[in-house]
Amino acid sequence: MGNYKDNDMTPSEFSERRCENPSLEFIRKAAEALDVTADELIGIRAQSPKKSGPSPRAVQLVNKMAELSKPKQQVILDMLESYLTTASAGKK
Repeated sequence: MGNYKDNDMTPSEFSERRCENPSLEFIRKAAEALDVTADELIGIRAQSPKKSGPSPRAVQLVNKMAELSKPKQQVILDMLESYLTTASAGKK
C-alpha cells in the first residue's frame, strides 16, 4: 500500500483516488441514522415547496380593504364577485 508522498499527490488527491464511493445502501442507512434525507446527506438542497394561497399583493389589498367601512368593503366584494363570475364563464 503506497502513500501520497510516493505518488507526488496531495493528501486529498490520494484519498479521492483510494476511496470508493459509498453504496446507496450506506447512504440510505446513514441518512436514516442521522434523521435527514439522502439528498440532504449528500448536499442536494431540497426544493422548497411552492407556496399556495394569495399573492403578497392580494394580501396587501385585502388588508387595505379591511380598513374601509363595511359598506365600502361590500361594494368591492360585489365588484370582485361579478368580475370573477364573468371571467370564469369566459374560460368555459
